[in-house]
Amino acid sequence: MHFSLGITSILSQVRLGTELGIMVLCFYMARLKFETGKIYHIYNRGTDGRKTFIEDKNCIYFLDYLDISRLLMDDESGLFVESVEVLAYALMPNHFHLLIRQTADGGISRFMQRLLTSYTKYFNIKYERSGVLFQGKFKAKLVDSDSYLQTLIPYIHLNPLDLYQYKWKNIGLKNKEKALSFLEKYPWSSYRDYLGHKTRYTKLLNFESTNSLLPDNYNHIIAVRELIEDDQKGGDLISHLLFD
Repeated sequence: MHFSLGITSILSQVRLGTELGIMVLCFYMARLKFETGKIYHIYNRGTDGRKTFIEDKNCIYFLDYLDISRLLMDDESGLFVESVEVLAYALMPNHFHLLIRQTADGGISRFMQRLLTSYTKYFNIKYERSGVLFQGKFKAKLVDSDSYLQTLIPYIHLNPLDLYQYKWKNIGLKNKEKALSFLEKYPWSSYRDYLGHKTRYTKLLNFESTNSLLPDNYNHIIAVRELIEDDQKGGDLISHLLFD
């Protein structure tokens, strides 16, 4: 595809939420120069704060297609190869978080293009709407240190607590046991898989890769529980890492 459109035409396509418009957005994200072997925190929210996951079927479609979108055809061998490794995820009603490592050149940009194009088309047809679904380009932050990685995984898995208790970050958790139980049962994050439960989406996660990146004495389950027990620290963590 040749991206020779003028800026007015591009913006017009983006407003319409067409496949071309979404592909253009993802094309510009490729300018971030994602590096193979590096880990990135990928996230985005619904445009105008709208809900992007209204019912369970939406989450199922997103995660199912996420699994499919990881595979790309290698230009040289003609075989399908894994473009990214998924290390953690969480879906919320109006946003998502993915922690992924690029394993093939151009992997993240192509992966996100396929995933968001397909999901937006599915969502718009299902709910009889048109236009963009997510807030502009997806956001991406390089995970550039071990300490950041050890902080980021609990951050992603603590996100659903906002559904259990609104503004818990500011006032603390009213019932920490119930909060932990809520997280352990929340079906749309990888936390249950980290607990050792086999779910429909355990296959998405590369625990071997994750474990190789974390120190031997790091225990993610303990880290999450400690942040819930010390909810002020946990709230500060979430607030500090909140995305734009």
